[in-house]
Amino acid sequence: GRKPLFYVTILNEVKDLSARALFRADTWVRPYLLIGVGEQGRNTLLHPLSLYDILSKRENFMNIKILNTKTDPAILGLCLEFLMGLIAEEFFPNPRIAKRILFKNPAGPDINTYFNALLSENVSFALLSGKKVLMLGVLKPMKFESSIFKKKMYSLKIYEDRVIKPGLQDKLKFMRKIMDFSPKNGIEHISCKLDTQKYSTVHALEKTGFFLVSTLITYLHIRNSSKLPLWRTRYKVREAHPEDKKIVADITKDAFSQTRFYNDPCLDANKCSTLYEQWAANCFEKNWASNIFVAESSKKNVVGYLTYLIDQNLKNIFGIIKGGGGISACLPDSKGAYPSLLAHSILDVPKYDASYCEYTTQAENSEVIRMWHKFGLDYGKTELVFHKGLS
Repeated sequence: GRKPLFYVTILNEVKDLSARALFRADTWVRPYLLIGVGEQGRNTLLHPLSLYDILSKRENFMNIKILNTKTDPAILGLCLEFLMGLIAEEFFPNPRIAKRILFKNPAGPDINTYFNALLSENVSFALLSGKKVLMLGVLKPMKFESSIFKKKMYSLKIYEDRVIKPGLQDKLKFMRKIMDFSPKNGIEHISCKLDTQKYSTVHALEKTGFFLVSTLITYLHIRNSSKLPLWRTRYKVREAHPEDKKIVADITKDAFSQTRFYNDPCLDANKCSTLYEQWAANCFEKNWASNIFVAESSKKNVVGYLTYLIDQNLKNIFGIIKGGGGISACLPDSKGAYPSLLAHSILDVPKYDASYCEYTTQAENSEVIRMWHKFGLDYGKTELVFHKGLS
């Protein structure tokens, strides 16, 4: 009994669709469409996502919810269902690795606990269209960074539907909702990492005052796939001792001056140095690093170090082990120390039965990336890092 808003031609078949029916459809129309309003607009060629952009201009279709203990359980259920469809994006660096791991190790029951905790322990925002979640933003406290900079700092993780992507205006409304909420609740700084292909989300961040502060690139050592090259070194590599903590912190002091915290105009450069030094020192504690290697010169002087951490989330959920997430640095005049450290970390991986290890650096760090290629590491992912100061 409702007058059709659009005439949609799919191949040779014509269907009358109201906007309400379109949004509540279980599956999205995938081929290219001939679409127009009334009899005069039947020959306009639009992609399904362009159709979505047209309809999303109607504000009554879009709804932004802040998730908390008072949120309707049905909405929380939709958000959990949405996250369950993004397991690959949440845990793995790229679709190829996700397919390889999930084929042999599908997610166990702990995945529900993980996503429930993600929503219940953090502040979350959902962009909904009817009963479909299109975007989810999760604000997580950065406790270590907050303690260094004496600011209430949070990270923002943005999840997006794989097929139906909101237009820029809807993403702007979504980001402005988060920006309105944050300073009113004492948040003073937000950082956000994005895949390089999420262009409209990048535009939304920039239009809401975020600065690009770094581009990170990740490579992978995959067990039984990467082979170590032959190399010569004049450095001895060993596991670190507690008495190495001071020299490790000293090596760290000037090693990260081109990284994201230094590139943020809202942060104190002296405190940036303190952050990395403290991070390196903390790696001597069990929860910060699974192992630390140091490289020694012929005079027994420590000239570099490398740390890595075994990811327990993957072990609990998928029954596999991932290494990575560490910090490493070498003195400028210690050429050859890093390859030795890298080789020893890779040789140490079998001890933990890790399926793969991640190594991340700034995209401009060409010497390290060149070394990863020599060691046969595979490309993992590239991320853009944005910061915004709110105080």
